[in-house]
Amino acid sequence: MKKISLFGILVLFNVSVFGQKIGTYELASVPSVDIDQYLPIGSAATGTPENLQGLFWMDGNPLADKIVSLAQVEFTDVTNEAGELVGHTMKFPVYDQGVWTWDDTEKGHFLYSLVHKFQLTYEGHFNADYTYGQISPIIRPLPHHSPVEIPSSLLVDFMMTKIAPDEFSRDSILLGKKYNYRFRRIVDGSGHRLPAYDDFINRVETQGPKNSLIPVCTLDNGATFPTACAQRLMRR
Repeated sequence: MKKISLFGILVLFNVSVFGQKIGTYELASVPSVDIDQYLPIGSAATGTPENLQGLFWMDGNPLADKIVSLAQVEFTDVTNEAGELVGHTMKFPVYDQGVWTWDDTEKGHFLYSLVHKFQLTYEGHFNADYTYGQISPIIRPLPHHSPVEIPSSLLVDFMMTKIAPDEFSRDSILLGKKYNYRFRRIVDGSGHRLPAYDDFINRVETQGPKNSLIPVCTLDNGATFPTACAQRLMRR
């Protein structure tokens, strides 16, 4: 289990920003331009693969979610019959704390409520050097029913391909329609802001939103991931 305390981060910065409550999560509204102060940074210390360390901005994403951290995600090696490394897998609840940010707008609140309601989980399959990945969404359509994986097809397909040292191309198919945006690293594994952070700040200042939402688990389970809130949902 990865260890992190988002509550500790919020207390450290004396933030009193809690608002809407969804299930066992409280949505905190924080300044978008300072988002690197509120999300854990993926690094060698957190066991995050080098190509996925830091924080990533979903530049051009048409939906109301913007920043991703994979600091808390566990990656598992995949080997062939000869014992050779051929890839890696990961799985994490998108709605949990310290992973994703959502626009502090009506659309952002609505999107998070849907993600939480259907307990959206991502299962990723990467090649050996983490330069290509394919993501499968897993949802729970009805409470107390088993989760359902949505396999890659001509209707739904989520891919990411590394095209530069700090950038992936995110190519998606959703309900048969193709989408493309950039997955740009804005903070490196040492916590330093990269040039893309300036682009992110400029976008926030010119287009908004000024604030971002981060879900915080309200159940006391120490500093583990997934949090007690997500564990509770996953046990249903």
